[in-house]
Amino acid sequence: MKILTLILSFIFIINHCSESKKIQDNLSFEYTAVTRGYYKKVIINNQTISIFKERNGTPKVRNCSETEWHTLNSLLEAINLEQVPNLESPSDNRFVDRAAIANLTIHFKGETYKTEGFDDGNPPMEIAELVKEILSMSENID
Repeated sequence: MKILTLILSFIFIINHCSESKKIQDNLSFEYTAVTRGYYKKVIINNQTISIFKERNGTPKVRNCSETEWHTLNSLLEAINLEQVPNLESPSDNRFVDRAAIANLTIHFKGETYKTEGFDDGNPPMEIAELVKEILSMSENID
């Protein structure tokens, strides 16, 4: 009986790890900020962080550490993905060229959740910590 319990526990653990890996493979974050003279796009998945500074440019890429990926996943858990398209921007400076127009897109389990435009540097409160972490991770990539 103990052997059967041990085998079933082992199968459960392997299956759970496999499911966790599938979720990580099916999750990515994309942040863009655009004006007439400025362009920044950050794409993060469980393996890499890519930064584009020109529309058709070559990205600068670095590895995404397990710690960074875990942090993003933790911040994502606090967000209701179904509400992401309905989030309201706390300011309107992007309408008078005082701020770049920013968007956050989350690709998760085959679904895409994209915000309406908001001012770069001033995201809706519900995603503020996630955006701050994404931007922080994108700094200092040479």
